Amino acid sequence: MTPIKRAVTKSSIACSATMLLFIASPAFCAELDIFDQYPTRFAHVNDISLAYQDMGNPQAVPVILIMGLSMPLTYWGDPLVRNLLDHGYRVILFDNRDAGLSERFDHYGAASISEAIALLQSGKKILPPYTLADMAGDVVGLMDHLGIESAHLVGASMGGMIGQVVTASAPARVRSLVSMMSSSGAAHLPAGTEPEGERPPFTAPREDHIAFGMAMWKADGGNNSAVFDEDYARMRITKDYDRSHGWTGEGRQLLAVITSGDRVEMLKTIARPVLVLHGDIDPALPLAHGEHTASLIPASILVVVKDMGHSLEPALMPVVTAAIKEHIDGVEAAAKIRGSVSN
Repeated sequence: MTPIKRAVTKSSIACSATMLLFIASPAFCAELDIFDQYPTRFAHVNDISLAYQDMGNPQAVPVILIMGLSMPLTYWGDPLVRNLLDHGYRVILFDNRDAGLSERFDHYGAASISEAIALLQSGKKILPPYTLADMAGDVVGLMDHLGIESAHLVGASMGGMIGQVVTASAPARVRSLVSMMSSSGAAHLPAGTEPEGERPPFTAPREDHIAFGMAMWKADGGNNSAVFDEDYARMRITKDYDRSHGWTGEGRQLLAVITSGDRVEMLKTIARPVLVLHGDIDPALPLAHGEHTASLIPASILVVVKDMGHSLEPALMPVVTAAIKEHIDGVEAAAKIRGSVSN
């Protein structure tokens, strides 16, 4: 089935320029950063410790945000999270295993991705420390911990892959999915471009890590100066670094992705409503990845966001959250109609 496809731009929603600048202002975010206003709690899930934050009205429609490769929950950023809260949702965020303040798997040692790829290409099997299915189980386990029967899932990059697995394997727990800047994992899709530069060693000065993070952020955004907010990026990267740093989990998470194979056949089985959000200049997972994902899921809509790469620029978050809100509200409205008819 061919998915519905539409494009959105910054001018496609009603948004006061003054308010947009206010919300995106680094000074505003530094003073009122949403992540400082809610406690970080810990849940014992699948025999590991997961760090999470639970925001908004506990009786509101729950939305669970699933972050991507090695990124902490705070990487979602104040503008996106605050917009979702302002729309009236209950927002739950967590650090994936091996990232942020959640349990690390350093006792497994660093993962050699090049070696893993070579072994897989030679037909050999690899037993990773954990798989995407394990990480999907963490989402369901957190929902159990919080007493949430079902929720809307929003996953970015690897988080979108995790969300896809949850939606396919535990559909009763998923109201809908937003697969954002993610992929089906199909082998024929174009490879992304890797940002240049080598990550500083763990013992390098704090400013070296922040400078590297800045370069990565700009490159992930497609080096698009039209939306890149240097002050905001520095503020976010600095706060995230000070909250938790250490990148050894990145390789193990990537190993979980590549050893789990593609999700092509799995995506065809998803019956829940799915919004596929993708940027038109994504350098890490080019637009073809989002298009292919949407083409495989029967009840999917593809929304292409102009000027969005593989980063969460504050200037684009009103567009992104408006698309998410329209999607979630539509699903909730349809569910109420079905409920009234069945009653």
